[in-house]
Amino acid sequence: MLSFLVLGNWGRHGHHEQAAVAQGLARASQRYDVDFVVTTGDNFRPKGVNGVLDPQWHDSFDAVYDVPTLDLPWYACLGDRCYQGSPDAQVEYAKHDLRWRMPGRFYSVNKRVDDQTHAQFVILDSTPLSGDRDMVPHREPMLQMYWLRNMLAPSRSDWKIVIGHHALSSLASEPGGDDVGAVLRQFGAQAYLCGYDQRLQLADEEGIGEVLSGAGAGAEPLSNGASPSGVEFQEATPGFAVITLDRLEMTTRFCNADGDELFSRTRETQPHRRAA
Repeated sequence: MLSFLVLGNWGRHGHHEQAAVAQGLARASQRYDVDFVVTTGDNFRPKGVNGVLDPQWHDSFDAVYDVPTLDLPWYACLGDRCYQGSPDAQVEYAKHDLRWRMPGRFYSVNKRVDDQTHAQFVILDSTPLSGDRDMVPHREPMLQMYWLRNMLAPSRSDWKIVIGHHALSSLASEPGGDDVGAVLRQFGAQAYLCGYDQRLQLADEEGIGEVLSGAGAGAEPLSNGASPSGVEFQEATPGFAVITLDRLEMTTRFCNADGDELFSRTRETQPHRRAA
């Protein structure tokens, strides 16, 4: 079994609801025997970090999550606000802190679920692939799309989970190319984790489970309109997600700032397995 926390929009110098959510994370980490943390972007708000010596590394990360149950690997994903500072500083910081894992702006990590089951985590830099791409005109989206295909196509992992800041509906390649969702479906990814919006949400994106966890330091009110089609759960409250994988099931739990479970859903279908 493999369990991990999913946290987005979280770095606020310990202010707003960040410190409260950190306490809930610590409780959930112990309760679910968590192995690592995944971030879904906007790690330092409102404008990212300026370098590896930026005080926010202490004020928004080390000082806030300084408990034994969160002394885990943090696999970080860039968000659009990270580009208002230095995204490359977040990559560089991985050389200075054992918890902070970001070997590149996009990268892949493999984990063992059990002796026979493996999971692949593909972390995207979604801003160059999104409607916010004007912020990063020097970043080539097609290069990342090529890389994404090369990560997923040959993979024999039982679970394929992709992480990005923006929702799938707002990601696309260059005109005429396949969007990210199409590539994920083509190569059998079961889940996509994101965090652009400051809320908690679970939706079905044409067969892909989209887990939105973007309320790590607060939440914004939901629209008064009807929920989009495919949404199974939606809550405007500070919190995070906990995901547990075993050989045949993926369970997603959403928790509030106290670590109390708000909603749980288990995907009971067998993970995609590529032919030998």
